[in-house]
Amino acid sequence: MQDEYIGGDFNFEDFHYFLSHMEREAKPIPEILYSVYSGKAFTNCVSCECDLVESLTLYQVQKVFRRKRVIFEYALCFQCQQGLAKEYSKESTEKLQNFFLENYIMTEDMHECHLCQSENVEKEHTLLALCLGNKLLFSSTICGTCTEKMQSLLSEQTRKTMGDFIQKNFPGVPEELTPAPVLKI
Repeated sequence: MQDEYIGGDFNFEDFHYFLSHMEREAKPIPEILYSVYSGKAFTNCVSCECDLVESLTLYQVQKVFRRKRVIFEYALCFQCQQGLAKEYSKESTEKLQNFFLENYIMTEDMHECHLCQSENVEKEHTLLALCLGNKLLFSSTICGTCTEKMQSLLSEQTRKTMGDFIQKNFPGVPEELTPAPVLKI
C-alpha cells in the first residue's frame, strides 16, 4: 500500500487517503522521535497539555537538529495544530501547500530531504512525524535549505503567529531558530 505513494506526484487528497490507511501499517514510534529530555515518546501537547497517548488524537512531533544535536522539539495535538494553522494568512497557506505539491516526494528514507532529495541533512534538518497514540503513521525529513525556502514564503502575519507560538511555549528560545511551519492537514 505504502509503495504506491512513494515517488509519485503528491497531492493533499492522496495524502489524506494515505493517512486513513496508515493506522493498519503504523509502526512503534522510533527512538529518534523521543524527547531528548525524557528519553521517552512525547506524552503531552506542548500547547494545551492534553494526553497524546490516552486521547488517541493525531499529533505532530517536530525536532530540529543542528548537526546531530537536537536544538528544538515539541509535540502538538491535532486540535492545537489546526488552531495555529488557522491563524496563518491565506497567502502563506496557499504558498506552503503549493510548495509541497510541487516538491514533496514520499519516501521512508529519513536520511534525505523529502522536498529536494538532498542527502546532506547532517548540517541542519527537521524531522516531522504524524503520530496516533504510541504509533508512528508518517514521518518526513526537511533539510535546512528547504526550511529556509518555506520560511521565505511566509507573510508577516504568519511569521508573527509562529513567533508568538514559539515565545509562548518556549520562552528564551533564540529568535534565529526557524522550525518548519506547522502545516494544516
